[in-house]
Amino acid sequence: MTVVLHRGSVVPELTDLDSGPSIPTADTNHSRLCIVGGGLSRTRLKKRLAREGQPPSNAAQFTTVDDISEAVLDSALTGTPVLLPESFTQRLIHETLDRARDGEFTESVRALAQNLPEDEDSVIETLYEELNDYYRCTDAGKDHQLLADFAEELDNTYARHNSRKRLQQFDDLTQILEELAVELHDEQMDDIEPYISRSHFVSAAREHIQQHFADAFGEQTWIGVTTISVFDNPTLRLLLEINDQLDDADFHFFLGAGSYDRQRNRLEEILEEEPEDADDATPFSAESAEFLFEAVDGVHDGSVPDGLEIVEAPERRREVEYLTQDIRGKLANGYDPSEIVVAARNLDNYTTAIQDIFESNGIPYHLESKTALAQAPSYRFLVATFDLIQAAVDTEEIGYNTLVDPIRLGFCLPTGSRRHWPLRDREFLYLEQRLHDAEERNGQRTAGEWQRTVANLSGWEEPRERMDSFLEWISDQQGNPPQTGNQLRDLIRRLVSDYIYQMVPHRRTRPDGPGVDATRARLTERHTTAVAKDVYNSAAKSGQHYDYLRAVFGDDENWTPSWDEASRTLFDVLGGETARQEHKDGNAVCVVDAGDTFFLDATHVHLLGLSRGDFPVEREEATFLHENMRERTADGSDNGDVPYFRLPAQETQYKVDMDYYQLALQVSSDTVTISHQYRDTEGNEVPWSAFIDLIETDSSEDYVTRIRSDQWLPEPGTTESADSWGELGRQVSERDRQRLLHHHANRDWPEGTVPEITADDLESLATFTNRDTYQRRLRPRYERYRHPPTEISVSSDEPAFEEMNLEDVVGSPVSVHELDLFGQCQLKFYYYQFLFNFNGEDVKRQEIPFYSGTLENYRFGELPQILQHHYAGEDSRGAWKNIIEQKIPDRRTLTDRFDSREDVREWVRDEFAPYINRQIGPQLADEYTLVEQEVQSDNDIQRQWTWQQDAEVSVDKSDVSVWLPGHRRDVLPHDNDYVLPIYHVRHSSYAKKAIKACWDGSSFRNEGCGSLCESCNNLEDCGYNTRFMLDHRIHMVSQAEDSYVGYLFQDQYESGSHARQGLLKQNHATAVRGDMENGPEAKLGPANQIPTSGWYSREGQWNDDLNAHLESIRPDDDGTEFGVDRAFVNRGGCESCVYRSMCGVPDAGDFQ
Repeated sequence: MTVVLHRGSVVPELTDLDSGPSIPTADTNHSRLCIVGGGLSRTRLKKRLAREGQPPSNAAQFTTVDDISEAVLDSALTGTPVLLPESFTQRLIHETLDRARDGEFTESVRALAQNLPEDEDSVIETLYEELNDYYRCTDAGKDHQLLADFAEELDNTYARHNSRKRLQQFDDLTQILEELAVELHDEQMDDIEPYISRSHFVSAAREHIQQHFADAFGEQTWIGVTTISVFDNPTLRLLLEINDQLDDADFHFFLGAGSYDRQRNRLEEILEEEPEDADDATPFSAESAEFLFEAVDGVHDGSVPDGLEIVEAPERRREVEYLTQDIRGKLANGYDPSEIVVAARNLDNYTTAIQDIFESNGIPYHLESKTALAQAPSYRFLVATFDLIQAAVDTEEIGYNTLVDPIRLGFCLPTGSRRHWPLRDREFLYLEQRLHDAEERNGQRTAGEWQRTVANLSGWEEPRERMDSFLEWISDQQGNPPQTGNQLRDLIRRLVSDYIYQMVPHRRTRPDGPGVDATRARLTERHTTAVAKDVYNSAAKSGQHYDYLRAVFGDDENWTPSWDEASRTLFDVLGGETARQEHKDGNAVCVVDAGDTFFLDATHVHLLGLSRGDFPVEREEATFLHENMRERTADGSDNGDVPYFRLPAQETQYKVDMDYYQLALQVSSDTVTISHQYRDTEGNEVPWSAFIDLIETDSSEDYVTRIRSDQWLPEPGTTESADSWGELGRQVSERDRQRLLHHHANRDWPEGTVPEITADDLESLATFTNRDTYQRRLRPRYERYRHPPTEISVSSDEPAFEEMNLEDVVGSPVSVHELDLFGQCQLKFYYYQFLFNFNGEDVKRQEIPFYSGTLENYRFGELPQILQHHYAGEDSRGAWKNIIEQKIPDRRTLTDRFDSREDVREWVRDEFAPYINRQIGPQLADEYTLVEQEVQSDNDIQRQWTWQQDAEVSVDKSDVSVWLPGHRRDVLPHDNDYVLPIYHVRHSSYAKKAIKACWDGSSFRNEGCGSLCESCNNLEDCGYNTRFMLDHRIHMVSQAEDSYVGYLFQDQYESGSHARQGLLKQNHATAVRGDMENGPEAKLGPANQIPTSGWYSREGQWNDDLNAHLESIRPDDDGTEFGVDRAFVNRGGCESCVYRSMCGVPDAGDFQ
């Protein structure tokens, strides 16, 4: 028996079978056994052998250490060996610490529990990880005393004391966990043999190798161990136990350069005979790869080979953009996509950029990464649903987010009609906005209270009904948590299967735009329901975990089946699980983590992210096991003092990453590119990886490319395959050709700037560019950007008007808020009405859009400022209507019913929701003060209030009517029943802005929209966002009322005279104000009382303005047009417009 160490790959050993064993028959095992690190490496190795012309079944039998352990234990034990899930062991630790806090167990475990925060899952996870480090170092605790004695030799006093304490805690905790596992077997599940860690599992198997290894794997003459990056104590002991039992087998270790010397030192100390060093050829096929690896230790001769390129990019996205250009160049020069491998130490840092940029540029690729099930909507909606049910059980007050999260993530009601689920985006946004607003007003509430809130929602009925059905289902589940694992399994399957069925039509949104063709990526992508299928398939494991909990804790009075336990089970089982994506494109660029590149082969390799701290990884300092002990243990293992021991430390992490680096470089047979970002997100310089510290990376070197910070588009000379604009045009994607041609053809730069380009260069670019795409898709966008339309025509025969005609969208009746938008800017009205309000099937015109303040409207998006601020919400107006018509119909009784303003405020607080109190309470208190003043006045003021319902109002000299929302309408019986209309605005100070009481000028102001503010002396410094527009409820006063004394606008939330703004006819002022000088309506004093002649002049301007708007807004038989006013744009009217970026007019320079 000989132990042989190899620096090369196992592949040559398995393909050279001239002197090897005979091919196995169906009745015999192969006499060659290849032990690999995991399932992926086994699959990769078999594929590599097949590519080399060697059928894998002829080469060897392939297995893993875990498979060996399971097979041996299966043969040796009566019960089924079960490695308890990590999450279950963590749960055992959590429960153990809780019991220790109550005084159970040893002093050391109680001390550990007392020093850790309760209910911190991250702390338990960290504790488990370091406990697992301890197991892997001590052979599942069997070498505890040896490690404890070793720790006593630490020089650092604190490290020695800390290590002594932690090791004792870990030893005691291990004994408790092992006893709990025995209880699980003895008392509840005698058909299983549970193990609390992989180390325990492997260590137990080692005890049965002598009797049962041959039963499972037969007689072996050759054993190879490959792709195992870490040989911990249990693994090394098991492998050497196999070696001891097979006298006639040669044992071969295939090691990376990072781990070779360390493993050799360990084996020299352990084995009776010194291991042999194989005379392997260099593991590198590419000269550039060998150069890079030798440079880690500085043994290269300084001559950089031709096949190496070093790239520095300002940030990761442009690092990927360069990679994309380079790949396209290689494809243009004859490479197959499958000849290129892209690797990174942590691919997650690049996944989003690679998906976006590769697909935009038409590069076929396969992302060989794992998807975390915890990120899958199908997992997240399950957890969110179970958590919501538990919150309902506990009558816990919850926010709207908790309420809608299951639906946001795709919940499908199992008892509902499948055509209604999942909710459409607009339906969900409507619910989210209304419920968010309800929370803003009245705070969080219980699930039952939310159910009543939903039942009382007004407006869109369909989403309200869906939400009501969902909450009814939640209510039905409260008293029925899963009692057994089978019940939990079945529920998960039922909910997820409905989700899968409903989500089949949904696909991931892919990049789009001129020159982008994502057809290939779309055909080969893994559908979103594929991950949901993984969640579905894990239901049985979740059920088993639930049964384990019942078995161990079922007798504990603190544990009962519940929705909380069901949710925790999902988290425990699936929270750390991953699913590997299936490779469907047979000829694609392979994108993979560097540590998973084993047995790949390619012509070119590109290594991303070679930055300091990223590759090699900078390991975080441990929490429990002191770093000094870790470093000392690593040294002791290296020098043979404790050869079986292994504790992760920075040095061991460096060696592991060196192995990964070697693996990735070995893939290339020709060329290698390495790259990194040279700036972080804050602009600081990011140094290169320590792996290439000894290579000259100055940008002046021929093999170094540094992407400038201002270099956003491909340029000749950046990649070695494109030295001219013509070559660049040939190799870049159609998307980039369109961008290059358009950018450089229209750039207005001085001569001599970078990059230089001539007319001939542009012509060579154009040769490769799709003319139709440019003319039909890109050029119009550019023209729209540079010269945005100042007039937009809408024809009545456009396809959009198949279900509704144009008259329905902009014809009579016109809503008063539509007039506000149209009067300020016709284009603003166009964008609001046609891009948001009208959806081809309906248009909501006689409705003030709902506004919540923090969420965009489900239908209208971000509302124009006029609609955000000028119109009080439906709830507020409803409260005023209720007060005026039912609660206090006689305004003058305010002073009879209440003794003070505070009494009024208290009454509002009792009668209305808190948010309504905040809105109207101050104003009703002011109304009390005003009635007091009227009663005390020497004038006989008998002012009463009424409520004017929503109304369609005819307009003189026009056949277009106007819809006017309901509002307060005060009547003056002592003044021939003249009326004073009062309009409520939503936010403070907007009463003043609505009537433009802010205007400051020496001449009589023009009341027409657009010209209204031009004569104001403060226009240049004006910060109001509703400039150039007089609220059109003012225009409608004379149309809606035959006899009126003026108008008044009233702020919400505010009290005091500044909150009420308006104008009075001078000859009716006494009927309203009497002899009052101050008070809530002081702004209706002499300065705002207009003589008859002045009033008629204003009224005439309002009517002319109104009729002009109505004539312009209504379409004729052919259609209608909308335009923008030059003065409005040039005087800053667009500054606060929510459609500014969409419109583009204000950003195109002065409008001429």
